[in-house]
Amino acid sequence: MRALKEGASLEAASEHVGRPIGGYLAEIRNPANGRLTRPGGGGWEVVTAAEPMPNGLDHRTEPAVEIELRDPRAQAARVRFTSGEARVVAAQLVHAADQLDL
Repeated sequence: MRALKEGASLEAASEHVGRPIGGYLAEIRNPANGRLTRPGGGGWEVVTAAEPMPNGLDHRTEPAVEIELRDPRAQAARVRFTSGEARVVAAQLVHAADQLDL
């Protein structure tokens, strides 16, 4: 629906619908002092795309992985990665998470 609202054709919008993987980011409070470190939560979505972004900001047409982060103030950040870049970022995220947990 967002792609259609941004002016994409039905065919182009269907490239952005795919089968997204996403989730909700809950509020996080510091247990020591009770302060919010991520107020309001937010969300994330990962989707594959084979068409340029419908808002005209990205004119590349090669397939890509898009990651979008949203916060409760209706702000969003969208990043496109090639398949190779997505694998590198995924490996770096796993490594960073392992460093926190080990």
